[in-house]
Amino acid sequence: MADRENLNRWQRISGVSGHEEGRALYAGRLTGDLGYLDDPGAYPGMLDSQQLLTAQVPPGIGVHRELDVPKGTGWHEGERWNAGIAWEFLRPLQLG
Repeated sequence: MADRENLNRWQRISGVSGHEEGRALYAGRLTGDLGYLDDPGAYPGMLDSQQLLTAQVPPGIGVHRELDVPKGTGWHEGERWNAGIAWEFLRPLQLG
């Protein structure tokens, strides 16, 4: 990282969120390639985890960038993303 000297200790050790999410998705797939998901229950668990990680992208970007939910979605159209809408979006996946 070229600007490392301007980061605080937490920023230096925590990584960049987008990179970390990508690494998490890659690691999940890699475990399968290495044979760790041969148990019939393990592979669906990995897919469930990947689904949740992937689903966090729209509300994460929407909340942090203070964007509106896109028109044409049929769900909270034109409303600004906030913690309540993000929770409503993600909750079914977390309970599923």
